[in-house]
Amino acid sequence: AASLSLSVAHLDAGALWAWRLLALFPAPFSAPAAAALWGDGVARDAWEPFNQDTTVRWLRTLHNRSLVSYDPESKRYQLHDLVQLAASQELGGEEVNEARTRLVFHYLELVKEVSEEQRFPDLDPEWPHLQVALEQSRQDVDLFSELVLRLNDYWSVRGMARERADWSQRAAKVCATARRRSDRGAHLTNLGRAYADRGQARRAIEYSGRALPLSRGNGDRRIESTLLGHLGQAYAALGEARRSILYHRQALDIAQTMGDRRSEGIHLGNMGRAYVEVGEPKQAVEHLVEALAIAQELGDQRMEGSLLGNLGLAYSDMGEVQQALDCQKQALAIHRKIGHRPGEAEALENLGRAYAEIEQPQRAVDHYEQALEIVQTIGDRRAEGADLRYLGQAYLDMGWPSGRWATAKSHSRSPTRSATAAMRAPAWASWAGPIWSRGMSSGP
Repeated sequence: AASLSLSVAHLDAGALWAWRLLALFPAPFSAPAAAALWGDGVARDAWEPFNQDTTVRWLRTLHNRSLVSYDPESKRYQLHDLVQLAASQELGGEEVNEARTRLVFHYLELVKEVSEEQRFPDLDPEWPHLQVALEQSRQDVDLFSELVLRLNDYWSVRGMARERADWSQRAAKVCATARRRSDRGAHLTNLGRAYADRGQARRAIEYSGRALPLSRGNGDRRIESTLLGHLGQAYAALGEARRSILYHRQALDIAQTMGDRRSEGIHLGNMGRAYVEVGEPKQAVEHLVEALAIAQELGDQRMEGSLLGNLGLAYSDMGEVQQALDCQKQALAIHRKIGHRPGEAEALENLGRAYAEIEQPQRAVDHYEQALEIVQTIGDRRAEGADLRYLGQAYLDMGWPSGRWATAKSHSRSPTRSATAAMRAPAWASWAGPIWSRGMSSGP
């Protein structure tokens, strides 16, 4: 305590003020975040971060006096617990609220940048800060709504369906109270998508069905198109692939009428996957190849990875095993590159199935186990059930019906394609992304 007091006593007024505000960070933080914290202004279009040179100088001073630590690998700073407690006791007044508001602006811009460049794992260390930003932004309906909408891509890619559902539901309630019909419809849409990602297809249908009249009442054809696509995905997850095709066709017609290439690619891909489910792989390939060209034209790697995975399934059904393996390997590489955890698990499972088909059960097991680890981490219980069943069958194929996989006997029959659809959200469900409102660009 004495050394802490001595370190603080040697700070000039500016560095002392800066050190106190750092207590607002709940986790290790970056230099740009500190610059936003120490910036000026609180109006959304009239604020600016602190001077970069002074930010670096203050952080260096605080580090030299052991008031902050620095990790050169992550390039992040942190206050030790005792130091943070001491600094927090010095906080108070309107400047704290203003600093928190600037952090909301900073993290909103960061989410936009990361989403546009599909660098989603970069947001993982920011998640503790983003949770604080979400709470702080609730004072401003527009700001809160946009931050929730912007984070939907991140939640989807990183397999955070619970967080996606929780915050979308909160935002929908806030927007309903504020009579923001368009935003409320957008959040209900994303809420439905979140339930689909958690394997709760009937709840997904409920929320998408509630959002559809809102979008039609607002004349928002783009959201209507996406909702129809979500309904198609939900019905496919229930094993009603024929019905899902009808919804996807309506969604595709709207997207093509609007000239919305990204939505067109999404709906073509969804139809392709549905044709895989109904046992029409040639039709599936036609739709998926067309969608893949759009994804590559737009540079949308997330869409491309999911389409390649579904194309692999179609080739597998056609007996083109090597083409199927090539597609799944490409899909896996893309999903890993952008940090798409559900997509990575799906690709690993599909590779496992492909290896099982060519009687390489050990390689199948290797891929199933990797997929299982991911779905258990992200809490996808339905996917976990499917992967356990595939693993059980693979171990039986290897002649190992006992030991820790003895329970696989009860799962010895490999699930049918429709049964699997009921157990987990298929690949196309993971890139049907969030809805934007107020003129913001649409995500995949």
